[in-house]
Amino acid sequence: MRLLLTLLFAALFTVAGFGQSGAGSLSGTVSNPAHAPAPGMAVYAKNIQTGVYYKAISSPKGEYSIAQLPAGAYDVYVLSLLARPFLRKNVEIALGQSQRLDIQVAADDTQNTLGELGDYLALAAKRPPPPAGPAPRMPDGKPDFSGVWTVPAATAFALITSPPVDLLPPADALVRERLMNQGRDVPSSRCLPSSDLLIGMLPVKYIQTRAVLVQLMEDVTAEHEVFLDGRPHPGDLEPTWRGHSVGKWDGDTLVIDTVGFNDRSWLFFLVPHTEMLHVIQRVRRPDMGHLEIETTYEDPGTFKTPPKFKVVSILTPGEEVHEVVCENNQYSEHVSAK
Repeated sequence: MRLLLTLLFAALFTVAGFGQSGAGSLSGTVSNPAHAPAPGMAVYAKNIQTGVYYKAISSPKGEYSIAQLPAGAYDVYVLSLLARPFLRKNVEIALGQSQRLDIQVAADDTQNTLGELGDYLALAAKRPPPPAGPAPRMPDGKPDFSGVWTVPAATAFALITSPPVDLLPPADALVRERLMNQGRDVPSSRCLPSSDLLIGMLPVKYIQTRAVLVQLMEDVTAEHEVFLDGRPHPGDLEPTWRGHSVGKWDGDTLVIDTVGFNDRSWLFFLVPHTEMLHVIQRVRRPDMGHLEIETTYEDPGTFKTPPKFKVVSILTPGEEVHEVVCENNQYSEHVSAK
């Protein structure tokens, strides 16, 4: 019996030892240049020996924690479009211990990918409440989505700074690369379409008929059609920036199915995708002033699990969608005068 108990205790201590083997953690806070908490910041810890990245997103209080780190030296990054990249090299993580690293990021003084985001957020905060009343309907009884719609500032900010995505390693690596260079290669910097249609951040004007829903945007590619006449997707689709959209009614909800994307646009200002991208949107208008859009992104070449989120846009009757002209000054570099 004594021998049995001795072996049992030895086994328990061995298991406990294995549970702690090579594991440590890194935690702390992320603050902005004004020393206030910086939520939604991506904190990466790269194991110098293995090259493996570990990731955490700072909480609303600016706190982060990365657990189960193998013992060793790490390079720690904080990457965001809203601040300069932060790097602290050779942070030692010891066996079974927690290392603390408090981080303060510096302001980005250059013109970054988000451009006039601050002006947009300030303007959005001054908008009056949306009009009240029941949702208008088409002659056939279906809800009428016509109007100019805008995503509230807080929602747009959250989508840009911390999109709800779980990426495969190659896509996550590309996001890190884009963050390190502050998104300078975003397609819109070369007068190519952005991904604002998928986010709905900028004003979008809907014009609805029985056969088609037309979306007008302040972007290089300023229009997109959603066909409501029952047609299927063509079998010989050529990939485009906006894809091909068909819509079917499920009661008062319009289900928009979009395929045929090229792989050149960026989702959420940063996230890549492949030509396998399949976007499903469920759109409903519960009342006069609100438009609910639930979007699911399916792309087995990008996402571990398809991200899904719901955005409620507000009707802004006093606004319009304006013409956008982009002067592509790189075009002449690739055209011969002969």
